[in-house]
Amino acid sequence: MNIHHIPHNVKVFGNEVKTFPQGISEAFDKLVQMLPEKDGRPYYGISWCEGNNITYIAAAEQQQQGEAKKYGCKTYTVEKGDYLSIPVYDWLSKTATIKNVFEEIIKDSRADNKQPAIEIYKNDTEMLCMVKMRVSVESLEEFSPTVNELLKTIQNFDEEQINKVPFKDSWTAAQVTAHVTKSNKSIAKAMKLEGEQVERDADERVTELRNTFLDYTVKFKSPDFILPEEGPYEREKVITDFEMSVEQLKKSSKEASLSEAIKHPAFGEITKLELLHFVLFHIQRHTRQLKHIYSSVKSKQHIHG
Repeated sequence: MNIHHIPHNVKVFGNEVKTFPQGISEAFDKLVQMLPEKDGRPYYGISWCEGNNITYIAAAEQQQQGEAKKYGCKTYTVEKGDYLSIPVYDWLSKTATIKNVFEEIIKDSRADNKQPAIEIYKNDTEMLCMVKMRVSVESLEEFSPTVNELLKTIQNFDEEQINKVPFKDSWTAAQVTAHVTKSNKSIAKAMKLEGEQVERDADERVTELRNTFLDYTVKFKSPDFILPEEGPYEREKVITDFEMSVEQLKKSSKEASLSEAIKHPAFGEITKLELLHFVLFHIQRHTRQLKHIYSSVKSKQHIHG
């Protein structure tokens, strides 16, 4: 099993095969005949299953804007990312076995069976059978170090320190962590909302979110639904609740289609993948705050001896 990386969303155009699988060959022949001869573009098969019904799209890679309209076709997107792939050589003589290749890929626990199966026909002899690899909050590069850093920071506080107000108009360390926990839980719930596929890249807003929430010169007002209670809090429960919220995020993000966009009261249209990145930036922002709080309560404790 190989991993094939697609660096950018690929725009393709084609039409649904009305009689699957008998009509596949005819659909591709029709595409080839309508396009310029020997233009070298790859062709794609895109398929997904709903109940017992399989939808199959015979498509060609878009090379110029407006080609879909010109040829009377619909547009589709092959999403960027990492795919589990198996090459098939001399595929023209093996079309009956392609189904078996996809069954082998789907058995791999890394395969996201909620995503379409993709065939890339490179030429008359080589094709790739591909299924996108599962993406969740755990698969984000910053996830583990971000979560571990907050846990390490909050564990520095003892039972008294965690409920100390460090300076005027500040939350306690317990309140900051409770706020992060509530935010995590709300995002975990958002993963379960019904969304819509978007034409843009699913991570298009990540840089914007990073720049916004890691700009420490800007102060934000928390939405009411994730405001922390007054307290006091039990130290161990604060830590346990945060850990549980992270587990909820892991579970819900594994079950979600992260390229779907939802309408969010704070962010407007945002994909579920972008929301998971927000989680990381939000935790990073408040970890920094917790470190400042710890320095303050520690120094005051030292002064008062």
